Amino acid sequence: MPPETSHSKLYDGDVPVDGSSGDFEWQGFIPFDELPSFYNPPQGWIVTANQNPFPEKYAYRVHGDFASPYRSQEIRNLLTSREG
Repeated sequence: MPPETSHSKLYDGDVPVDGSSGDFEWQGFIPFDELPSFYNPPQGWIVTANQNPFPEKYAYRVHGDFASPYRSQEIRNLLTSREG
């Protein structure tokens, strides 16, 4: 994750919009402490496969070209099947 991610209340940032109206201006940056993060998770590992890292009810509107979650779920399934 980058240390700062821009956000807008009206615009996801995925397609061009009319920049002359001022309606789609960036509102600033998501504070670093509010970005999704993990530190020393109890299972001892973190899975990433370009899936959406943002919680479903995240406080900021974000957009990305994320991979389907099945990839990370498959990795998670493989890792947990080897535990114990």
